[in-house]
Amino acid sequence: MFNFSSLNYLKGNTKKAAAMIHPWKENPVKLKAIHHYHLYMVEDENKWISKAYHQHISNFSYLILYASQINDNDHQKYFESFNSSKRWVHFLAQKSLELANQRDDEKAQTGLRLLMLAQQISSAERVSHDLGSVLAFRHQAYSKAEYLFLVSLKNNWLNAQVYRSYGRLLQRKKNLPLSLSFYELSRRIDPKNYQTYIDMSKILSEKKDWRQALLFLDRAQLINPKQESIYYDKARIWNTMGEVSEAYSQYRQAVSNHPLSPLARYQWGVYAFSQKDFEAALVHLTLAVAFKPEDANSYYYRAQSYYFLEMYSLALKEISVALELKPDQASFKRLQEQILKTAKS
Repeated sequence: MFNFSSLNYLKGNTKKAAAMIHPWKENPVKLKAIHHYHLYMVEDENKWISKAYHQHISNFSYLILYASQINDNDHQKYFESFNSSKRWVHFLAQKSLELANQRDDEKAQTGLRLLMLAQQISSAERVSHDLGSVLAFRHQAYSKAEYLFLVSLKNNWLNAQVYRSYGRLLQRKKNLPLSLSFYELSRRIDPKNYQTYIDMSKILSEKKDWRQALLFLDRAQLINPKQESIYYDKARIWNTMGEVSEAYSQYRQAVSNHPLSPLARYQWGVYAFSQKDFEAALVHLTLAVAFKPEDANSYYYRAQSYYFLEMYSLALKEISVALELKPDQASFKRLQEQILKTAKS
């Protein structure tokens, strides 16, 4: 009966699924944990996941669902038994972090709540770091995040990841000198993390120290030559310095390393457009569309390129596609009006 109920649930017929298992709820026969879990999924009543969890406390999925239901005041009472179990805490922190970084606000709040639970029952450096990261970069709670980073460093003062996260937080707070110091500590502990060099280059770019920023990007590129963003960052710096040929060289290398990347073609196309090389822009933007036809921005820049080449019918066609993909984009609407106005005059 539970199998047929599950099939109906998967088909989206929740009422029928619930009706099929209703007689079992009062059945004196002891149900298994999986059956209680199914009742929870169908009826969305917390008591069923509680029963499933207590019948099978080693099931991580039941733990996550159960933990998200209990009250904050009851956390310690229910989870004291996990204080000595690292794998429980690590799993809870891992799954909570995944939820906390979701775009959906409700899921993100659940993830934050579970991370706070993990931090209450464990002083592990990873848990403090992950909670601090979510508070800093999702909720802008910088003071609380700083405290948790310090707690994590107290447990392990050689944790490069925590120094890097602390550096990112300080960068958000516009404390660039101190941020650069924390990045440097992270770099010295883990010199193979290319992302730290990229972070440092961004601070140096903000300080207009272009040459030093390029040096750090060169180091990042040596570690990971396949990372696309490094080429674009270098291209932007070379362009700011007025070295257009060097900027083009970076886009060329990015395309050479990633010939099927829609982003590489898009970036080159947009840069060519900014240099008023509209025909070259169309070549690369056309390939960007071929590789990723759902990207509205590629159509937008194609429309602009056609517009400046005075090919208004093609421009109108491209901006119409862009508006189909993003009907509320104000800049797309303005370009469409501009094309129509120019075409009529």
